[in-house]
Amino acid sequence: MRRLEEKVSVKKNYCPKCINEGVEISWRLDVLEADDGKLDQVEYWLPQIECLDCGVSAAFESVDAMHDAACFAQNLVTPEQIKIIRKKHGMNTKQFAELTGIGETTIKRWESRAFYPNKSDTNLIKLIARHGPDLIYEMRAAEQLDFGAVPVEVEREVNKIFTEVRKQQPSVIDSAHENSKQIIALLG
Repeated sequence: MRRLEEKVSVKKNYCPKCINEGVEISWRLDVLEADDGKLDQVEYWLPQIECLDCGVSAAFESVDAMHDAACFAQNLVTPEQIKIIRKKHGMNTKQFAELTGIGETTIKRWESRAFYPNKSDTNLIKLIARHGPDLIYEMRAAEQLDFGAVPVEVEREVNKIFTEVRKQQPSVIDSAHENSKQIIALLG
């Protein structure tokens, strides 16, 4: 059985009955079982809040913990992973949406646990986590070229040039793109 080691953030650290802030937060392992039997069982950390005054026990974030466990069971990125990846590269949700081509509202819904990401979006986010946003920029630059009947070796060489230019001077990529069109026209 796999275990999701990440714990959800506990934001409400007060008693829901007496509104006392003197609460004790503890964690216990729980098991998420798929109804359809298609997914493996997953262990996850369930937060428990106990009031030291009135003894009421609650788990405000239990739904969040179950949501993350369901993501983990399906090999999807969790909301916290999305936030960490986005912030690691210094992006707000709008910038991350522009990078990925995913709607900003969709990303906000994932991060707030209103929806689950699908497998292809998860794979894209994992690529960004592993290789950084430059991979996406490089792919877009290569995609904009019309290689037509140009030999594959020329296409690879032009893509290498784009990669080097982006690493050294990202602002020059637009002029390099124009120059590559001229080179390809001469070679074609």
